[in-house]
Amino acid sequence: MRKITFSIQIHFHWGANNAEGSENTINNNSYPLEAHAVFFQQAYGSFQEAIEHPDGLTVLAFLFQVSDIDNENYGSITEVLPQLKEPFANTAIDDFPPLEKLIAQETSVYYFYGGSLTTPPCNEAVTWIEFTNTVPLGQKQIEIFRQLKGEHGKPIHNFRPVQPLHGRTIRMNDGVYPSSSSGNVCTPYISLPLLCLLSNFRYVE
Repeated sequence: MRKITFSIQIHFHWGANNAEGSENTINNNSYPLEAHAVFFQQAYGSFQEAIEHPDGLTVLAFLFQVSDIDNENYGSITEVLPQLKEPFANTAIDDFPPLEKLIAQETSVYYFYGGSLTTPPCNEAVTWIEFTNTVPLGQKQIEIFRQLKGEHGKPIHNFRPVQPLHGRTIRMNDGVYPSSSSGNVCTPYISLPLLCLLSNFRYVE
């Protein structure tokens, strides 16, 4: 099993309205926000080296759905976003929530495929794991993301349009674990690495 550790960041992509923003779609449906937790394979030593290898990175991707109520787990994030409205602003989040608080409660169903980074240099170095269950986020919380401005003073819409498959195979873990002849439940082969990713997620200064 590969040894994987948290590399650089968890980051978000969003659009101008609730009909756009996600960089992945499911059944041609877009979502207003998508979060990416980025990991690199520890054997390569660094993120910069890992992106040069087709198996260098793993990205856990989570889609967001508009909720009638705010998601309190995202409170510490959305509360500081107004401090980041202007280009190149930065701030610290002292009580940044753990990853398990930021993701969907049910993660047994997901798609996975080999792909690329969605920002330059767009290296073909990523194993994408896209969860089908969404994370609820209040409309007002989503609107706070849309207030952030780019270097030219215009609102940021930082999602890359969905790209052609170019022959890629997309596989799915449907969360249904078949039983073996002994009656024991057989978990999918990717489940253990996924659990290790979540447990090894750590923040790097």
